[in-house]
This record gives sequence, C-alpha cells and structure tokens, in this order.
Amino acid sequence: MKKLWYTFLAFFPLIDVIVSVVLMIVSMVLMVSIAAGSVDASAALPSVLLWISIAGIILGIVFCIWGAVVFTAHAKNNERLEGNAKGIWIGSFVTLICFAFPVYWWKCIRKS
Repeated sequence: MKKLWYTFLAFFPLIDVIVSVVLMIVSMVLMVSIAAGSVDASAALPSVLLWISIAGIILGIVFCIWGAVVFTAHAKNNERLEGNAKGIWIGSFVTLICFAFPVYWWKCIRKS
C-alpha cells in the first residue's frame, strides 16, 4: 500500500498541474470566443472552468509541497543511496519540486 501511495504522490501533482493549465487556457479561449460572438454558449461556462482550473492548480501545489516533504524524508532514510546522492536528491526535491518526483520514484522506489 505504501508503494502505491508513493506512486500516486510521484505522478499526481505533475499531471494535475498540467491538466489545470490546459483547462485554464481552454476557458480563456472560450471566454474570448463568447465575447467575440463566434460561439453561442453561456457566459458562466468559462468562468466555472476557470475556477475549477485555479482550484486544480492550488491542489497540485499542495501535493507538490507534501510530496517534497515525503520524498525528502524517504531519501534521507534510504540506505541504498550512498555518498552525496542523498544531498543531490534532496536538493532536486527542493529546486525541481514535482519534476523530480517521478524520476526518484523510477530510480529508487519502483524496484524496492
């Protein structure tokens, strides 16, 4: 169960933020299309999509922070990491945040 949780935490924040940004772009394009009169739709639809995308980005940020804490603790306690590999992984979690999670999962957690 713990490995499944690490898998979720490694991939969800990145996927969530990407989907939310795409949804935000779609809502803005839809908003401009409705204002220009080229699309016949309710003006509330782009607003709702925009708020959903903002909530998704906030959720992704929260999971990125949570993942940074969890993966940093895992790297610190990982006995298979030797030398300065622990410091390199912890530094990547701090600087690259959710972009480093899938790489760490692939290299260090997937095989365990």
